[in-house]
Amino acid sequence: MNETITARGAIQVLGHPPEALIKTLERVMEEVEKRVKVNAKKIHEPQKIPEAQLIQSAFVEFEFETQHFNDFIGLMIDFGITNIEIIKPMETTIPRSELQGALNDLTVKFQEYTDKIRATQAANILLQRKMQEEAQLKPAKEEKKPVKKSIKKAKKKK
Repeated sequence: MNETITARGAIQVLGHPPEALIKTLERVMEEVEKRVKVNAKKIHEPQKIPEAQLIQSAFVEFEFETQHFNDFIGLMIDFGITNIEIIKPMETTIPRSELQGALNDLTVKFQEYTDKIRATQAANILLQRKMQEEAQLKPAKEEKKPVKKSIKKAKKKK
């Protein structure tokens, strides 16, 4: 692809405290600027998330340029861009090898996410089983405790 791609994107982070979110977005943009030309950027102040007590959300909007479709897709994948708007070109032709490389990168990232999701699901199932086992054992332990206390009390009375 010989044309420059000009686009706008947004990257969001969640966390606490608010100052850490701003610093994180600044560091993220430093990394983005190492990979593509950034024409403009605006970091928005953190906002509270109503569903979460301490967690806040902040995001950065930025406009960038790149000559290579692979760099464009790589940026989206590696930084988790939450929104993308291609400003120009209006139409383009992408060489097959470049498109194939970008799609392979995308496939690899999807597979990594799928593996992480499966591992998290498996860990969740194991934790649920362990909690159920402990819940089943707990009443038996509680039944023994009052018996021991009553035996100790009986000994003290003698």
